[in-house]
Amino acid sequence: MRIFRTPASRLAAVLAVALAVSGCASSGSRLKRQAGEGKSRTGADSETPYVPGVEVTEASLRGSGFTAVPELETIHFEYDSATLSDDALKILKQNAVYLKAHDELQARVAGYCDERGTVEYNLALGQKRARSVREYY
Repeated sequence: MRIFRTPASRLAAVLAVALAVSGCASSGSRLKRQAGEGKSRTGADSETPYVPGVEVTEASLRGSGFTAVPELETIHFEYDSATLSDDALKILKQNAVYLKAHDELQARVAGYCDERGTVEYNLALGQKRARSVREYY
């Protein structure tokens, strides 16, 4: 059974996953400090648990092989919201039309959030936002 039968469904899946994963990305230096230290940082003073052998940098979050396409616009959400605004809906529609006309392109969504809130909070918000985009398609 094929789940993604149409280019639009594949696009929606890519957008949803990328938004969920990257919606909570911080700058590479902070992530490197948390995971790159040589000792465990667990306990009351730790922000996130230490994961041995994992170093995440901004470059690895960005990936490779993708270049910006000026015709594709960025979608922004209101603070603490996963609701698509009227402007975001217009942008999603324009982006979908452009991507359907250019089958050779692959879309990757990258999102950033500020430092406010916990990792868990930002991850949950990113997932809600990804769901909003997925449900649009």
